[in-house]
Amino acid sequence: MSYRPEQLVSLNGWFATLPATGSGQYTLRLAEALQRGFPDLALEAVLPLAAPVVRVERRRDHLPFQRRRYTGAMPENRLAAVGKVWFEQIAFPLASRGAWVTHVPYFAPPWYTPTPTVVTIHDVIPLLFPAYRGSRSIELYFWLVRHTARRAAAIMADSIRSQDDIVRLLGIPRNRVHVVYLAPDPGFHPQPPEVIEKVRRKYKLPPDYLLYLSGYDVRKNVPALLQAWRMVVDEINPRLPLVLGGQLPAQATALFPDIQSIVRELHLADHVFLPGWIPDMDRPALFSGATALVFPSLYEGFGLPPLEAMACGTPVASSDRGSLPEILGQAALTFDPTGPEAIAQSLRTLLTQPNLRRHLSAAGLEQAAHFTWEKTARQVVEVYRQCAS
Repeated sequence: MSYRPEQLVSLNGWFATLPATGSGQYTLRLAEALQRGFPDLALEAVLPLAAPVVRVERRRDHLPFQRRRYTGAMPENRLAAVGKVWFEQIAFPLASRGAWVTHVPYFAPPWYTPTPTVVTIHDVIPLLFPAYRGSRSIELYFWLVRHTARRAAAIMADSIRSQDDIVRLLGIPRNRVHVVYLAPDPGFHPQPPEVIEKVRRKYKLPPDYLLYLSGYDVRKNVPALLQAWRMVVDEINPRLPLVLGGQLPAQATALFPDIQSIVRELHLADHVFLPGWIPDMDRPALFSGATALVFPSLYEGFGLPPLEAMACGTPVASSDRGSLPEILGQAALTFDPTGPEAIAQSLRTLLTQPNLRRHLSAAGLEQAAHFTWEKTARQVVEVYRQCAS
């Protein structure tokens, strides 16, 4: 099948084979929604040569793109900074010549492209938190993408909070920054008891557990959550574990605290369960079976895990920082995440009041229903049209 140039969208697919990352999830979910809702739109993913599949349940052959183009030199540097920059700044723009628009679904637009470029900037965390800037080479990289972002035809932000930060920190006019919300995957909905039981047994969990399911970098604030859990676990229910889902960092750094050491230091080994990486297919049941989800993040550009939990009917206690109040509305019990005492008090309230949990469960289902990938896809295509015109 051939496509007219005005139908062809060229998508930077660097993260398409890395769905364990937030940018990878966004790339894949958006591609699926665009192709469901806009079958006349030709979506071509430009992928680096020798792109590996990392922690995926899908093979590269099953990536959701009508067309794929593999390009870029230095495939041996696939995970090295120089290879990534070369792909973003040279290989991708060259490969996307003749497209209607090009779309970079993460913070790395090219300096020059022959077609209008849309870039999704999920957040500007490296500009807000010094720990994320790291080495001199990383600082140079962010200097580059800050300047290339100003040359993009349009920017999409995941929330009004991200839009505000982009306008303030990158100096981009607000009318060029479009807010396009994300959404839970359609698979996130309340699961039947037999599915919950199967997943519970798979991970050897008790019938009741408090859940955290996200990353472990410093802004996720997991050490403060553990300190809060130490304060309340004995008085609430010593047999109720805190389940910390997700892959722990291989080693402790300034960016990734040593969670296992903190668990030992706080004498929480009997009260915290670390199941490791949770595949996508198990996440809805893990949410659905939880007594509640706790999310103590210091900053989120959107905050998908608590919304996914809400879509499964799970009551949520969440930080009140970043975009989280905007996304979760009045459907979560919120707390100041900067001190363990405030987190502990929210956990006391949530875990000792079943009527509150029932209320939050119902409110969360209603709140999550406002966010769909179909709506996201329509808004994205409207941004494409504005840029192309």
